Amino acid sequence: TTPTELPSIKDAHENFDTYASRGTFVAITGVIVRFIGSNFYLADAEGYGLYVYMGINGNAIEGTKPSQFLVGDTINIRGRLCEYGGQMQLSGIEFKKETFKKITDPEKKIPMPEAIEITGNETSEQLDKLIGKLVHANVSIESCGSPSKDNSFSLTTAFEVPDIVEKKNKLEEEINQLKEENKKITDENQKEENNKRIAELNKLLNSIYPNIQIRINGSLAGGYDFDYTFANFSKITEVTGIMSIYSENDVQVKEKFPSYQIVVGNKMIDCEKELVFSE
Repeated sequence: TTPTELPSIKDAHENFDTYASRGTFVAITGVIVRFIGSNFYLADAEGYGLYVYMGINGNAIEGTKPSQFLVGDTINIRGRLCEYGGQMQLSGIEFKKETFKKITDPEKKIPMPEAIEITGNETSEQLDKLIGKLVHANVSIESCGSPSKDNSFSLTTAFEVPDIVEKKNKLEEEINQLKEENKKITDENQKEENNKRIAELNKLLNSIYPNIQIRINGSLAGGYDFDYTFANFSKITEVTGIMSIYSENDVQVKEKFPSYQIVVGNKMIDCEKELVFSE
């Protein structure tokens, strides 16, 4: 199948619904900005980002052999656009030679994007426009979770998303008002209705709490090491990574709960292997 060559990752964002709904087989060019296990992020000349998902047991293309790719390489890759957790990605990647083409012509190479500075005052609307882009921040770390069994890790920063904080405060205010009202009323049916509403609001509140703050996040595939020494972080840490999102939809309350993360990336421990593509 001959792919539809997209002019840029920006075009993929702007016409995502069309490409995704039709299942269009596309080819797209970008510079590799970060590896996340065997998956990676691309950027175009304007800094628009695209997550390339190699599959749950996907092969890695990272390495220093001629057949392999490194951060900073410009690559043309084929797949299909879809969305996962609120983030556009390229998936359905076939591990074939024609899928991955390294761009060596200096005039066609795409330079690494400059990181966009974030301050910790950005709203969710502003952060949504940064998804997939390279960002830089000086952040205060509040806590560090131990790496989980799948080698994922998370640092909680002091960066709070203002509109999510505002939503939390309003929920807490309504809960407190209903509790105070229950102290004064004698109608048991009304109390029961209030308690049902309090339970609903608490469910919303519990979903919001983990997403108030921006996290520094990452996960590894086998054979990878962290590209960022998070274990030795200080209270104030300078970090450069990809602004990412994972958004869960609660069907019952019809709400979205976006979790914003700076994904720092990782490096392959043993990258001296020639790629072996399927026929």
